[in-house]
Amino acid sequence: LMKLTEILKSSCTANDRVFRFAGDEFIVLVRTDRGGSVEDYIETMKRNLGEFNDKGGSSYRLALSYGVCAFEPDKGDTDTFMKELDSRMYEMKKAHHGRQK
Repeated sequence: LMKLTEILKSSCTANDRVFRFAGDEFIVLVRTDRGGSVEDYIETMKRNLGEFNDKGGSSYRLALSYGVCAFEPDKGDTDTFMKELDSRMYEMKKAHHGRQK
């Protein structure tokens, strides 16, 4: 978890934030209103994750599933937002890892 946290944080701009949530889950808030881009963050994070795995200096490889959702306060509350993120993450897990919630 420590190495993954480092990768997630190093993929951020100064305006983004990483939070550990529920054990081995993280929330990354990308501030798109200040010039950030979710797509840029994901690309950077994938590159950093790949570089870690390609180095081969560890006895393990890191992989992750994620969900992407825009938070729009006028269209819903944080509970709805979190449920949507969770649903999208599990869709990716199911597609890539054959896991179901």
